[in-house]
Amino acid sequence: MVSLLAQTSSDTGASGAAVAAGIAAYFAFIGIFIVAITTFYVFLAYMVAKKAGYNPLIALIILFRARTSSC
Repeated sequence: MVSLLAQTSSDTGASGAAVAAGIAAYFAFIGIFIVAITTFYVFLAYMVAKKAGYNPLIALIILFRARTSSC
């Protein structure tokens, strides 16, 4: 019975690596998604400020205020 408890499977390392790769791919996808959404938001704020006659770089201030404001 003791010998059965001491036996390990060689699949443990392979499955652990597969799980780690899946988690890494998930976080990479989330990171790319967040960068894309932020880029789109800055572009949208840039276009709104430009159409309103303001300095288009105010879009960065709009982004900063949106991130730090507490409602």
